Amino acid sequence: MRRLLILTALTLAMCCGAYGMNIADAKQLPDYSPVALNGKVVTYASTDFFYIQEGLQYAGIRVEKPGHGLSAGVLAYVNNGTITTNANGERIVSQC
Repeated sequence: MRRLLILTALTLAMCCGAYGMNIADAKQLPDYSPVALNGKVVTYASTDFFYIQEGLQYAGIRVEKPGHGLSAGVLAYVNNGTITTNANGERIVSQC
C-alpha cells in the first residue's frame, strides 16, 4: 500500500507540476510548464477566461478556459494548467 501511495504522489507531481503552488511562483516558470493553482479567488470572469488572485495580494493571473462557468468571488481550482506568455507579454494559464 505504501508503494502505491508513493507512486501516486509521484504521478501527480509529474502530471500537475507543483500542486497547489502560488501565483507568484507560477509566473516565474518557463513557458509550457505545468501548473496547479488551487483555491484562488476569481476576481473577474468573462466567457472564455477569468482572473484569479490569492487572498489579499494584488497580483493575479489570467486563466483561459472556455465555458468555465465561474463568477467573481468564488474559488477556482486550476488543476491541469500550462503557463505561457500571450502576445501582450501577459503571463497566462491555459487550463485543459
